[in-house]
Amino acid sequence: MVHSIRRFRDRVWVASGVFGLHALDGDELVPVKPNVFARTLDTTEDRLLITAPQMVVDTVDGAQFQATFVDGFAAYTGLN
Repeated sequence: MVHSIRRFRDRVWVASGVFGLHALDGDELVPVKPNVFARTLDTTEDRLLITAPQMVVDTVDGAQFQATFVDGFAAYTGLN
């Protein structure tokens, strides 16, 4: 199932829920982060953001990913 689609760093990215994060390679979807329950995608000029049930994941290059878990995010924002 496709939840969200975004273009970032000249690639098309697809959030596929339980199937993870994929990128379009030609006419094929290639798994990039199959272990992330990717629900929604958003982009800024220099960052791809992926939301999952318990974390927010981001990348600046599409290769290295960093996750912030919900409890850590709540502490960072002061919302806990």
